[in-house]
Amino acid sequence: IMNNKPLSPKNQFRLAIVGHGFVGQAVEYAFTHPLVKSYAVDPKYNTSIDDLKEFSPHLVFVCAPTPQGENGKVDATIVIDAVQKSLIHTKALVVVKSTITPDIIDKIYSSMLRKDTDRFVYNPEFLTESNAKADFVNADYHVMGGSESATREPVSYTHLRAHETRHDLV
Repeated sequence: IMNNKPLSPKNQFRLAIVGHGFVGQAVEYAFTHPLVKSYAVDPKYNTSIDDLKEFSPHLVFVCAPTPQGENGKVDATIVIDAVQKSLIHTKALVVVKSTITPDIIDKIYSSMLRKDTDRFVYNPEFLTESNAKADFVNADYHVMGGSESATREPVSYTHLRAHETRHDLV
């Protein structure tokens, strides 16, 4: 149920995916369903997070790249920026599915307004590039980190639905 109405072609679940590389494409694949409308934010499509104001997603997956910096550490600047802007521009649950370290999660969490902490979830990325879609859809489990209210239903239920919808297709 979205907006107090059952999902239907006129009341679709809106999914935004920030970063449409192999991880973002796997997320989109898993959620492919007639009642799910997705929107990819990626420079290769000339789209930006600012576009999410109008799209008004229910769920945002941040699958942005995390290149290795010159010092050998993960450069999570793109992920941090995407999370912060997603929290500002939407009312959606924001899920980070990217390769980042616990200190980056702490940095993101401590930069949030208190009211936004219940809209933030970390879903570690364990996908192989060559099999990302199958890895995501056929995972034995999905690890979710966040407040109880953020991880209890929205992400767990959505992942379950996506898994059931696509499981027989992979």
